[in-house]
Amino acid sequence: ERILLLRRWKSAMSFLTEDQRSFTILLSSSDPDFVLKTQKPLQLSFTLPTSYPAEPCHVSLLNEDIPSHIRVLVEKAINAEAKKLAGKTMVREILRWFDNNTSTIFQCALEVQSARTNPEPQKSVSLPSPWTPEEQRLLEAAMKQFPSTMEASERWASIASKVPGRTKKECIERFKEVKKALQASQRPAQGAAKDSKEEEAGREEEAATTAQESSSSSSQREWTKQEQQALESALQEFPSSMERKERWRKIAERVPNRTMEECFHRYRDLKKMLEQQLVQAAKQMKIDKNEKNQKQAAQSNTLSASFHFTIEAEEAPTVVKESKDQSESDEEEEDEDEDEDEDE
Repeated sequence: ERILLLRRWKSAMSFLTEDQRSFTILLSSSDPDFVLKTQKPLQLSFTLPTSYPAEPCHVSLLNEDIPSHIRVLVEKAINAEAKKLAGKTMVREILRWFDNNTSTIFQCALEVQSARTNPEPQKSVSLPSPWTPEEQRLLEAAMKQFPSTMEASERWASIASKVPGRTKKECIERFKEVKKALQASQRPAQGAAKDSKEEEAGREEEAATTAQESSSSSSQREWTKQEQQALESALQEFPSSMERKERWRKIAERVPNRTMEECFHRYRDLKKMLEQQLVQAAKQMKIDKNEKNQKQAAQSNTLSASFHFTIEAEEAPTVVKESKDQSESDEEEEDEDEDEDEDE
């Protein structure tokens, strides 16, 4: 086999060891469809084990101008073919196979590498986008327009129709998030004394004064779901019984990429929206109660009038009778007087 190789590849063949079991061959591919352009011929390195040809040879591609990840893939293809030829003098067969299929081998290697570097994107469940300030404003306005006295499903469908791009479910979830955040902020820590409404209002006003230093651009940045959850957790961790500035400083440390002023503004906006909802619900309850009282009063007046009329109707004959008796008595007295006059 060595003699045949030298006869065919003498000028392109170089032995690397004295026993001539390791050598290189320069191959200029005769495949007209070979698309990979190299500056040099393809340089293949062969290493023959001592048990060759019972054990297949090992082949390497030495061209440094070919990307290493492509060279590795090509070498795997050549050595896989070599294993198929185990037991035969395979070097010439490998060279012939490689020369005839150079284009296909490299094309497959390029496709495999492309699939590795650009995998198909995994299908993931799309998360709802963060709520913008405009969407929040539309939601609040719609919740005022459609009171809680409406049937729940119909009410939320009406609210969602006023918030473009948001479904009924998203509107409900948003309301729950806001309500949960406010409740968490107002829940006192275990064992902490409850502050009065006046003290709480004073703390919020002073915190608001500090919050005025925040820039308008940062306050307009949308809050993500992760930031909202971090804020809620921080509000629970640091109760309102703490010193006000220290509390908001600690809260801001728990919310990445948000300042103390941004956290306070977020809390204030959510609290305002919930308070508006509570006021609206209270007003509606008061209206319902007044209507109920008016209806009961009207029914009571009707019964009273009916009862009074019955009493008067029953007493009327007595009054008439008394008047009649009195008239008869007067007539008798007049008759007696007339008799007395006649006697005189």
